[in-house]
Amino acid sequence: FQSQHRERDLKLFEKPGNRSEGRNYGIKQASYHWIAITDAGCIPDKIWLEKLAQKAEQNEVLIVAGYYRGAPQSSFEQAVIPYMLVMPDQINQANFLPATRSMLVHKSVWKEVGGFDEKLLLSEDYAFAKRIQRAGYRIVFSYEAQVTWRPIKNLRQFFVTAQGMTEHDVRAGITRNKARSVVARYLLMIAIYLYHPAIFLAVTSIYLLWSLFKNAQYLSRDWWWLPILQVTADFAVMSGL
Repeated sequence: FQSQHRERDLKLFEKPGNRSEGRNYGIKQASYHWIAITDAGCIPDKIWLEKLAQKAEQNEVLIVAGYYRGAPQSSFEQAVIPYMLVMPDQINQANFLPATRSMLVHKSVWKEVGGFDEKLLLSEDYAFAKRIQRAGYRIVFSYEAQVTWRPIKNLRQFFVTAQGMTEHDVRAGITRNKARSVVARYLLMIAIYLYHPAIFLAVTSIYLLWSLFKNAQYLSRDWWWLPILQVTADFAVMSGL
């Protein structure tokens, strides 16, 4: 890896189409074998590329999953973060899949798994990572290779994003365990309601309290957003399915 970068090595491309098409086009144009990827709306740390490269060299791997942290500017954005990102205390390094917010991948890997699926408008990086995983490549995680991500700004955008990600997961042949659990959860709640409405109210109250319990630690204020986001996410997932 080169630690020195020259302006003449930097090229910008414009490609009409979705972001999967854009990423694939950009990677095809790249002159070198290692591809570092981040998203629009993300700001890499100054040491981001260095830490990705160090991890790849130290572990002799062809793909590194970096980390991403939220940079909220409102109480709503603060509440969205635990629903959209993996929180530091929830990281399982052995199973952490790379996302295009922060990723280093060798061009040979991208080529072998067929690149990003250009039929997917959302969740294309998850489908890409799952194909890499199925191909048997070892993925290592670098907590130090961080980018800052600006969260979703309003409830409508949150619903549309969660719905679209679930829909495109299914289009890619993927149904996440969390999506299955949401469906099972609501089928059970419907059955409880039909059996005894009073028990249904009690179970619903417990469910909303659970949404507070699991994520309130990540908020300094305005915790009341959490039950709203939980129910919104649930219905977005079921709608997407």
